[in-house]
Amino acid sequence: MRLKMTSLLFNIVIIAYLISNCGNSPMDVANKGQLQMRISFAEEINKASTLRESAIIDQMRVTVSNSNGGDVAFSDLIQNGPRWEGEIELDPADDLTVTVEASENSVLRYAGSSSGVNVQADETVEVDITISNPAIYNIQLTPSSPESLRFNERVNIFFRYLTNETSGVEISGFPFSNSSLTLNWSVGSIDQRQFYRVGSGSGTDSFTITSGDATVDQIEFKMRNAADLNDVLKVDFLSVEYIFSQ
Repeated sequence: MRLKMTSLLFNIVIIAYLISNCGNSPMDVANKGQLQMRISFAEEINKASTLRESAIIDQMRVTVSNSNGGDVAFSDLIQNGPRWEGEIELDPADDLTVTVEASENSVLRYAGSSSGVNVQADETVEVDITISNPAIYNIQLTPSSPESLRFNERVNIFFRYLTNETSGVEISGFPFSNSSLTLNWSVGSIDQRQFYRVGSGSGTDSFTITSGDATVDQIEFKMRNAADLNDVLKVDFLSVEYIFSQ
């Protein structure tokens, strides 16, 4: 995997190639899959971020995980002048999550991920990843989407987060249907709010539909100031397909 980086304040673009390992002989080269990754910093720095424009990223890690959240490959990239370089080997697979974490002096500064990535032999897959601060990323769902569920059966959510909000944050995942909050929803974090301290870490949540046939086609992830829940710090949407019925 080789990465080329051009820097202009927070507008940084990296092109990466991850080559799947389908064998070691020259005859196998044509059968390898490629994952082309375009990584960029968010154009706008959220008000909760206290990062300096002079922040220097001195470590870049790329992690590939499967649908169960298990890491299947990772690489600490090496900065070589204007380039970040590294190598990752992985077998062709479906429903992968590619995560990027950028650090300064071993402190995580930016993070982001892309899920539902399929890498097949003899194909090139393009993936766009935006890394930001604050961030909700590396999201894993159980059961995975798509899935049919009965009322009151829960979709369990695992995620990682990053924030500079000194008072901590509350993070929830809300089910949406046709761009609106799904009727008759119940979210685990509302029943028992989940608060997370400043810095980085992991969290969980869950949701279900209690009645009325519904198809959840998005999950809204909302990060709010723990000291003032009206202060919304970040909102992201993840496309899914969960069909709830009796």
